[in-house]
Amino acid sequence: MNNLAVTYESLGKSGDAEMLQIKVLDLGNRFLGEEHPDTISAMNNLANTYESFGKYADAEKLQIQVLDMRSRFLGEEHPDTINPGLKSKF
Repeated sequence: MNNLAVTYESLGKSGDAEMLQIKVLDLGNRFLGEEHPDTISAMNNLANTYESFGKYADAEKLQIQVLDMRSRFLGEEHPDTINPGLKSKF
C-alpha cells in the first residue's frame, strides 16, 4: 500500500497518496501499535507526503512525533533518528 502511495505522489495524485498513507498509518496503529517501528515509519512517510504537498504544519507535527519516538526507542545517535527523512519500505 505504501509503495502505491509513493507512486501516486510521484504521479501528482496527491489526494490518493495522502489517503493511502493515512490508511497505512491507521492500520499500523491498530494492528502493530503506535510504538512499532513500522508504524513510526508510516508516520514519517505521511509527514514527507504532507511536506511535499506544502502542508508544512501537518508535516511538522508528525515529524516531531517521529523524532521523539525514534529518540526514545533507538537513541539519539541511531541513523534512523538522525535522518528520519528517508522513506521507508513499510
